Amino acid sequence: MEDLKISKAQGMPNFASVEEKILNYWKEKDILDKSIEQRAKEKSFTFYDGPITANNKPHYGHVLTMVIKDSIPRYKTMKGFRVERSLGWDCQGIPVEYEVEKELGFQQKEDIEKFGVEKFNNLCRQSVKKYQGEIQDLTERMGRWVDDKEEYATMNAEYIESVWWSLKELYNKDLLYEGYKVVPYSTRAGTTLSNSEVALGGYQTITDPVVVVKLKLKESNTNLLIWTTTPWTLPGNLLVAVGKDFTYVELEYKKEKYIVGKDLVESIFKEDFKILKEIKGSDLIGKEYEPLYPYYAQKSSEGAFRVVHANHVTLDDGTGLVHQAPYGEEDFLLMTEMGIGMFDYLDDAGNMKDEIEQFKGMFYKKANRYIIEDLEKRNLLFDHYDYEHQMPMCWRTSTPLIYKPIKSWYVRVTKIRELLVNENKDINWIPKHVKEGRFGNWLEDARDWA
Repeated sequence: MEDLKISKAQGMPNFASVEEKILNYWKEKDILDKSIEQRAKEKSFTFYDGPITANNKPHYGHVLTMVIKDSIPRYKTMKGFRVERSLGWDCQGIPVEYEVEKELGFQQKEDIEKFGVEKFNNLCRQSVKKYQGEIQDLTERMGRWVDDKEEYATMNAEYIESVWWSLKELYNKDLLYEGYKVVPYSTRAGTTLSNSEVALGGYQTITDPVVVVKLKLKESNTNLLIWTTTPWTLPGNLLVAVGKDFTYVELEYKKEKYIVGKDLVESIFKEDFKILKEIKGSDLIGKEYEPLYPYYAQKSSEGAFRVVHANHVTLDDGTGLVHQAPYGEEDFLLMTEMGIGMFDYLDDAGNMKDEIEQFKGMFYKKANRYIIEDLEKRNLLFDHYDYEHQMPMCWRTSTPLIYKPIKSWYVRVTKIRELLVNENKDINWIPKHVKEGRFGNWLEDARDWA
């Protein structure tokens, strides 16, 4: 190491040159392997490194995390532990696919099938390998120690087989089941998103059509008035939710009778209305109404097409009567608790399936216009107007997300939630507040994973 020493007479050192000499010295003398082999196998420290997604060139964000990932194994090595240094590559999923889709100019997922899945997969592999080299060069240049003999990639057959083995183990332990769950969904990417991914995309103000729709009660000519910014969900309307402790009114307006929240009357009707009587929300519960569309009329035998109580109802805006369809997390939980079977009439790209015969094949946003026109022809549209509101965006494609009931396989995390919470108590968290704070809270509220 004599050639790495710098005397004061030499002046300001060339740090980049010094770093390169050190890197070459480590390679020539096989320092990484020696740091591992000189320590006893009985005193090992295992470092689990989240694999790097090789979908683009490395940037300063990689440097930051790599420094932290290198510092801890170095510290443990200096404390006498044997530290293996594996490096993983996350090669699959939307980030890699979307990078290739952009290069090919694709707009929809079906473009991949037209192009050919095998050809597309090969381009994804080539893309991963191209970026792997650049990330590896950065890893070495910044002095992070990784053992290329321990390298793995998620696209390797043996890795994929290990995932299938894990799923089999979950199934054997009754921790895997098939079912519906409403989750954030990107119609452009054709995939679900986790809540953390939704946070990455943030929210944007967009304009959607609001519709105020009449639902005729079976027992009389009075109409329940519902309000929604998602007309495309109306073919799937199954319930109307109210607040059992709220006050509602029945009123007459232009020779028709309506029920709405008392506090919202003037914002809906403006003038020339006559209040007939006040009604407690609890007295509306159980009242049946005529379905807007015939597609799921058979679900009346499961308890659909009636008024129910829900805690998420407010009198902040709308009508105080909330339209309930499977395309909403709170709606979904309410209906599944009642034993109403779930369904999903949008395909992977967000188009209406054939079962919604009147609007089949239409992209859900395009269907809004035609649903509004249909309701108006049938004298079921009370009002409609444009409405600005915040919508979650897909962080990869910058398109609005919807909440969609997805039929998938789920890990029964709720069955082992108590075990997870107890295991967390024995973990040394840095910083300490994460243990009982962000991570602890997340474990306590953990739901089944898709």
